[in-house]
Amino acid sequence: MNEPMVCVGGPPGSVQQTAAVPTPLIFTHSDVRIRLTIREPIPGPERRLVEQFARQIVPTAEMRTPALALFYEPMLTQGYPDLLIVQYDPTDFATWPPARLQLEHRDLRLIAFLRSQHEIDVDTLVTRYGGQRRPLLRQLVRLAEAGIIVSCAGNWSLLPDDHLLAVRHIMAVEAKMVPSQRVIEQAMHHWAYATEIIVLLPHAHLPPQIASAAARHQFGVWVSTATGSYALRPAVPRSDWWSYERLLVNEWIGRRLIADGNLTLAAAPAVDASAWLSSHHPTPPMSPFGQLSLAWDEEASHAAQV
Repeated sequence: MNEPMVCVGGPPGSVQQTAAVPTPLIFTHSDVRIRLTIREPIPGPERRLVEQFARQIVPTAEMRTPALALFYEPMLTQGYPDLLIVQYDPTDFATWPPARLQLEHRDLRLIAFLRSQHEIDVDTLVTRYGGQRRPLLRQLVRLAEAGIIVSCAGNWSLLPDDHLLAVRHIMAVEAKMVPSQRVIEQAMHHWAYATEIIVLLPHAHLPPQIASAAARHQFGVWVSTATGSYALRPAVPRSDWWSYERLLVNEWIGRRLIADGNLTLAAAPAVDASAWLSSHHPTPPMSPFGQLSLAWDEEASHAAQV
């Protein structure tokens, strides 16, 4: 059974949500502190439509987590969604050590790959993921320092999902003043990370071919006017999955909370991976950092001989 339409000042018979919603964390401009790029807003009716919808939908949101974030046109791999409405659990950021803030985009891509592997050793990682061995070892060091990977019997694996990803639900919104095939094409890109996708319009006049495409791709279709918002067609949420883009959104939120002083970093790992890298004689029993260091030292020795 479909969930009821969530409306604000919508047509008769619409369902009102009255539960309290937390004040959202809002991202409207680029922020070098957290490595976030946001497209400069273009004033006009489409931007006003998006902002109007955000004001209307946030108070009615069905909250699955304690916190909410809004991103206006963030730069992702395949473009700029008009709006992201993200639900997340801020307590999951409380375990971040300082090294988590040093992760780079390539590290997030490696994390997304490791999520697709139950566990993996360094040699297999080089074969499956590609790239050169030494840079990959350095990336593994960063992930170990950040408390993201652990070692078991010579294999490396990620910590449980709730330790790594605070984001629980992402609604991606693609707005158009006049519906066309273009809005369907743009919205399709958001399935790389979104839980649900909304096509946003200023009126209920939807061409049959666009309505059919939205239904086929399981998009929601919403109308926002000065008097309220309502769903012409509810979105069909998809199961949450891992992706580089989803990790990116997660890191932006965590880093913003820390940069604004709203969250304190956890203690650094007891063993410093960089110290292991400079040590040629780890003392048994060898820690995960020691195992990684040994692989690094063996590779460095081989490179020197060549």
